[in-house]
Amino acid sequence: MADVSFQRAAQLRALQATGDAPLDVLVIGGGITGAGVALDAASRGLRVAVIDARDFASGTSSRSSKLIHGGLRYLESRDFALVVEGLRERATLLRNAPHLVHPLRFAIPLYDSTPLTADRAMRYVPVELQRRAFRLGLIVYDLLGSWRLGRHREVSPDSIIALLPSLSASGLQGGFVYSDAQTDDARLVLSLIRTAALDHHAITVNYIRATSLTHDDSGRVSGVVAADMLDDSKSFNIHAAVVVNATGVWAEGLRSDSTRPTTITPAKGVHLTLKRADLPVDCAAVLTVPEDGRHIFVIPDGDYVYVGTTDTPYEGDLDEPSVTQDDLHYVLGVLNAWSARHYTEADVTGLWSGVRPLVTRRANSDPTKSTADLSRRHAVEKDEDCLISVYGGKLTAYRSMAADTMAVVIDELRNRQQRARPADRLQLSRRSSTRSLRLRGAVGMEGLSGPDVARALGIAPETLRHLVSRYGSEARVLLAMIKRQPELAAQTDPDLPYLDGEFIYAARYEMCTSIADALTRRTRAILLNTGASVRCAPRVAQLLAAELKWTETQVADQLTAYFELATQLWSGVVPQVDFR
Repeated sequence: MADVSFQRAAQLRALQATGDAPLDVLVIGGGITGAGVALDAASRGLRVAVIDARDFASGTSSRSSKLIHGGLRYLESRDFALVVEGLRERATLLRNAPHLVHPLRFAIPLYDSTPLTADRAMRYVPVELQRRAFRLGLIVYDLLGSWRLGRHREVSPDSIIALLPSLSASGLQGGFVYSDAQTDDARLVLSLIRTAALDHHAITVNYIRATSLTHDDSGRVSGVVAADMLDDSKSFNIHAAVVVNATGVWAEGLRSDSTRPTTITPAKGVHLTLKRADLPVDCAAVLTVPEDGRHIFVIPDGDYVYVGTTDTPYEGDLDEPSVTQDDLHYVLGVLNAWSARHYTEADVTGLWSGVRPLVTRRANSDPTKSTADLSRRHAVEKDEDCLISVYGGKLTAYRSMAADTMAVVIDELRNRQQRARPADRLQLSRRSSTRSLRLRGAVGMEGLSGPDVARALGIAPETLRHLVSRYGSEARVLLAMIKRQPELAAQTDPDLPYLDGEFIYAARYEMCTSIADALTRRTRAILLNTGASVRCAPRVAQLLAAELKWTETQVADQLTAYFELATQLWSGVVPQVDFR
């Protein structure tokens, strides 16, 4: 059940008190990696805090392809260990977070020639070679662990069209169907954070920036100078025995050791969202890009479908990577190459761009190498001043990354002999227990499904399914709110699936501090339909204002900031757009 102790003010007070009771571990970065490290550390009984300069999951972790998968394409580079790790972690997440991670069927269509328009170059691979390659790859994928969600099947052209009615039937020679899983990436991060805070007493605070590291007399990192970004950047010290740098693509900014063996190569991924009515699909699809052999996913998400991702080198602003017209044309071009109809930017309702921190070994770095060919493995390194950094990897493998990081943390704690309590000696095992640790909302979901249950609760069955798929057993809190105030079951906007009550819940129980938090991460409104999110922003402001005690001036400032965010998101595609 939700707990009022997950409040920013209370968590901030605990964070500011670390001078009197130093932390065992401070994690900088509240994305999927930092959240995973914080939960792993806290579940061992260590005194832990996790901070982020912005909102939790505000970087790469809310801008992924939202897939939990082994990575079928990594078989091309024969990285079997990476695929095995991904499939193992997929099974773990399906067990530990069944409300947030759901099985998803994928179809791979095969054509006797790639259905391209006449003005585009064609990279042709004979259909029998395609069939043999995918058949072999999917057999290996099953053997490595994918069979747990069902073995792959080879299907007829009619079956492919039944699953993907939007595909062109011309030249279609059948295909394959296999299974992986999908998630709401930002809510998965939030669930990890809340589990760490509410079940294992971690301190978790968003909008706290680590402005610099502090060091003890021996030169080792002993904490950070932090600034509260919601209180005029007011500074204070956070004291910790070990500091973990889990800031992803921003990790180099905290490090000073130039002798480390790896570096970060940023790669940009772009996704576009269309209405499912315009792009009808009954499962996800894997489309091959004819020009370069890469793959694009087409993924259903309720009444919407998102298409992506690109994988290109990136050297721009890490905080707000933009979607350009070239990005838009690339993704739409791939979609149009395979589709029975032609899509334009007018069909796009939402878009997003994220930057992945790919790991490059310095000795083997090749500036001409495509980012699509770089490894998705992770690295854990300790600098000369004992700052521990973790970066690289992928969403699916966050738990494994956290366990590897904690092995280094535990060794450092042992070496420094800075365990504050005798009981800690019993907790400093290098073995993680998170493989069997179920996340908030995963336990007690029984009795929260079916039309009879919905009828007894006085809500529509689809409303109940929606809430349980986002909150799991914690949906009971929202249902209790709706029972007291039935108007909270109203849909905030007809083109979005979210209810008024969800925004109150976000402010009350999920450390939501702004309209942007509510519409970009607590929900995915801006990603699904930016125009609809702007349209409902005044209503969301009204709901949040009552909970967060905003003045009229604050409401106006919040709305202005959100309209500017939406405008910035689209400015690279539609230069004259203005959502104000």
